[in-house]
Amino acid sequence: MRTNDTLPFPPTPLTPEQALHNFRQAFTLEEARDQLWRCLQPRLLASIRAEAPEAADRTATFCAHLEQLVAAIYQLPAPAPASTPLATALASLGETVSHNWVLLISPPE
Repeated sequence: MRTNDTLPFPPTPLTPEQALHNFRQAFTLEEARDQLWRCLQPRLLASIRAEAPEAADRTATFCAHLEQLVAAIYQLPAPAPASTPLATALASLGETVSHNWVLLISPPE
């Protein structure tokens, strides 16, 4: 694992993008797959042994879909970096100022 895997309690509300980004930062794809199967394998084996074949098939299908979801997380583009206040102000400047105006920025001395 690459980062601290403890979650705050109570969990901090996150956007879906933040949650997916945090997951990708916490685990490599290989680590995520390994953890997934460590968690699911006992349940899957118990299901095959104890449940009706239809229920065991449904559990196996669910596990396969979870594995596909985990792999898909790593194919998503990285979230855009957070915009700074200056970048936000400059981006919106064209909406509030006539195109005849020129903005001159002097570097600090």
